[in-house]
Amino acid sequence: MIEFGFGEKHFESPKQQQQQPSHRRQWPVGPPPSRTIGRRGVALAPPSRGAFSQFQLPRGVVPNSWPIPPPLNTRRGEGGKFDSHITLQLVFLDGEEAFHEWTHLDSIYGARHLAGMLERKWYPSTDGSAFELSREIDRIDVFMLLDLLGAKNPRLQSTFGHGTTALFEQLPFIEEQLAKMNLLNRIPRIFYYGTSYGAVEDDHIAFMRKGVPVLHLISVPFPPFWHTPGDNESILDNATIENLASILRVFVARYLGIHPPLIGR
Repeated sequence: MIEFGFGEKHFESPKQQQQQPSHRRQWPVGPPPSRTIGRRGVALAPPSRGAFSQFQLPRGVVPNSWPIPPPLNTRRGEGGKFDSHITLQLVFLDGEEAFHEWTHLDSIYGARHLAGMLERKWYPSTDGSAFELSREIDRIDVFMLLDLLGAKNPRLQSTFGHGTTALFEQLPFIEEQLAKMNLLNRIPRIFYYGTSYGAVEDDHIAFMRKGVPVLHLISVPFPPFWHTPGDNESILDNATIENLASILRVFVARYLGIHPPLIGR
């Protein structure tokens, strides 16, 4: 779990709903308490160049820290423009790494707990005289997971079997359109058309196994400094971060119906 001490005040708003479900699970080194943090109504936005100057980033910055400032920034800018029928939820998941050896029991602790909790929780809805009960997990249109992002030259491609190929292909299209309008930094492209048939085990597995469509945004091959002492704030690349955030902001805005679609799609 990531806690920098500034998260609470950034999410203070009557339009935001904050949840911190706690859970305890037997780990190889004992049963420490855990919390999976969930937030609603938060979108991605480009971070400023000084976005990371407010706090000292810990080791493991590439997988853990880049996705945080953009959503915090956009929540302020987009205000109450979201479609009332669509909710965007930002989730921080703890316990992804194995403590001893990666197995289905020693990994993705927070994701497994949250997916199980949402599967067991029911949501009532009404439409006139009709009444329906749905599982909370079935209300998820798509689970978008951002991982190993923030360094130079990431390569992102749709993954076979995740049920989101058509949705993913909006990302390279948006990148191309923004580049044509000179709204991106001039660096190698990030998103690629086509499908990767290599599977990467990550937090999304817990949701995919329960039938949730997954948009897995992870850099493959992994950055060379991943799981090394060199994985710190010095490897973050501003140009890459700004392009990623710009592309994702347009993608999320289009999904939520905030802005008109780009010409051509």
